[in-house]
Amino acid sequence: MKQQTVAIARSKTRWFSALFFALALPLTARDWPQAVRSPNDFSLYFAALRESRLSTALIFVSPARIKSADSGTALAVVRAPDADSEFFHSPLGNAVIVDHRDGFIAIYGNLSEIAIESGKTHIEQGETLGVSGASNWQQETAGLEFQAFDAKGGKSINPRTLFPFFRNEKPLRIHGITAVNKKGEKTALQSPVLTLPADNYTLFHEVEPDNIPYKTEVTVNGALVETLAYNIMSERNGALTVKGNKYYVAPDLYTSETMMLLGNIMLTRGRSTVVISASDINGVESPPQRFSIIVE
Repeated sequence: MKQQTVAIARSKTRWFSALFFALALPLTARDWPQAVRSPNDFSLYFAALRESRLSTALIFVSPARIKSADSGTALAVVRAPDADSEFFHSPLGNAVIVDHRDGFIAIYGNLSEIAIESGKTHIEQGETLGVSGASNWQQETAGLEFQAFDAKGGKSINPRTLFPFFRNEKPLRIHGITAVNKKGEKTALQSPVLTLPADNYTLFHEVEPDNIPYKTEVTVNGALVETLAYNIMSERNGALTVKGNKYYVAPDLYTSETMMLLGNIMLTRGRSTVVISASDINGVESPPQRFSIIVE
């Protein structure tokens, strides 16, 4: 019965995520803004740690001709050094900002050249916007910095949810899991059996910067206790957040550049089975990590 409950909860989570994008951002035949073949064509991902902030961008590795992902209206052409926008959180360098209808706003940043004419408003899908280069604050990065926003909901969107998926995703691995109690004491979780005192624990895993999970789930004794999904981020009290059982800011999600939040659990006396799973953007799950814990 418990396993059935978890399966239903997971199904509802996937259904809600799909419904959100179907209603808020109607699906169209959008194209990638530049030619890509695999996730290896990106150097920074949505929700990765960028300095001390969460990244709202998808940054491409190589410079290329940049085209409009969909038709729309040019809202602004931003030229360095006037690209330090409070709304977009980071200097974008030369950038073109396009409203792609239905509240979907795209930011094409870090351009070395801008191709659209001054005063031009209507943008056709596939129209050349410019050439990516190194005009933003990360001067060593020559690739396009692409950001997407839901203007109606005031949320940052994971750009990868807007475009065709890759079949050659790098397999996810959830490993190096650590439990941290209220006092900040750390315990490396090792299978098959371990002993812990009853307490509230925050679980972290050793994330690979080029392979951030799209969604993580934690269950205790068959009950789903927390899900983190990296499809959107919202701003609360001036900070970007990811929603789980609460809104998490960057210091909550990352204890270091490589240790990333999985969720929070409460362990009471007895025996508990903790299962941690994660899935990539295609919904392909990593092998679940299962721990049998004697709670004293």
